[in-house]
Amino acid sequence: MDKVDLNAANEKLMQIQETQVASATALPFELLNRRNNKTTKLIANSGETESMNGVNRWFDYEFSEPVFLCEVIISMENYRTFDTFEVKWELAQGGEVSQDISRESDTVFRANINELVRSVSFKPPKKWFTDTKLNSVSLTGFQKEELEEVVRLVARLDRFKADIIADSERAITSAENANVKLEALRQEQSELNSKIAESEKNVTDLNNQIGRLTEERNGLLADVKEREESIAALAGREAEANEYITERKTERSALVFPA
Repeated sequence: MDKVDLNAANEKLMQIQETQVASATALPFELLNRRNNKTTKLIANSGETESMNGVNRWFDYEFSEPVFLCEVIISMENYRTFDTFEVKWELAQGGEVSQDISRESDTVFRANINELVRSVSFKPPKKWFTDTKLNSVSLTGFQKEELEEVVRLVARLDRFKADIIADSERAITSAENANVKLEALRQEQSELNSKIAESEKNVTDLNNQIGRLTEERNGLLADVKEREESIAALAGREAEANEYITERKTERSALVFPA
C-alpha cells in the first residue's frame, strides 16, 4: 500500500512559522505634513499630545510620501454607542474612499483602512450640550520601504502556501488511492473469509461423511467376520457329516455277504 507522505508540506509549514513578518506599527510622526498644527499634534506619538474638543469638522492628516495605512484609532470621551465618525482617505494611485465607523468601546473608535494612501481624515459627529473630547489619534501601518519587504515576505509565504497545497493535494490523492486499495483488499479479504468458511464447512461435512463411512465399514467388517465364522462352522459340520457318511458306507460294505 502507498505511504501517505506529508513531510514536504510539514517542512514548508515550519518554514512559514519561522518566517518573521513585520507587524504594523505606529507610523513615524515625521512622515506627516504640517506637524506644528494642533490637529497634527493630536497624533499619539507626536510627543506633544493635547486633547481637543470633538467639534464637527474634518481632522486632516497628510503624509509626505505614500504609506500603507492599516488603521486609524481615535481615543475619545463622551460619545455614545450610536455615534458615528466619518472617515475618508486619498488613495496613492488616485481616488478617494470614505466610510462611517461606530464606537468600538467606551473610549475608542477604530477604522480599518488597509490601503496605500496619501492622506486620511475623520470628522466627529455633531453633538449638542456634550463636552466631547478627542484625546489622541493613532495611525498604524507600514512605510514604503517596510511595505516592499512585507510584500516580498508575503510573496514568499504565498509560494510556500502554493507548495503546501500542492504537497497536501498529492498526499490526499495518495491517501485516496490507498483507501481504494484498502477497500479492495478488504473486499478480497471478505471473499477469502467466505471461501475459508465454505471450505471449513466442506471439511466438516467430509469428516462427518468419513465418520459415517467408517462406521459402515466397521459394520461390514463385523458382518464379514461373522459370515466367515458361520462358513467355517458350516464347513466343520460338513466335514463331520462327510466323515459320518464315510463311516456308515464302510459299515454298510462290511455287512454285505459274498454271493
